[in-house]
Amino acid sequence: MAIVAKHHKKNLSIKRIREAVGTGKQGTTLLGMKRGAEFLGFNARSAKAPVDILDKLNGLPLPTI
Repeated sequence: MAIVAKHHKKNLSIKRIREAVGTGKQGTTLLGMKRGAEFLGFNARSAKAPVDILDKLNGLPLPTI
């Protein structure tokens, strides 16, 4: 999330990003990432896909999580 924020010229501390996405001792959940991204002003979507589809996603705008 920090790399995405920096790419979009958002100056956010790691602490602020961790708070927004709900990072704890166990890490961060996909739902936490989505909610945190939206809270930080990003348009976020989550999707479940098989691993073999990754080769077909070359057209996604970067950076992408």
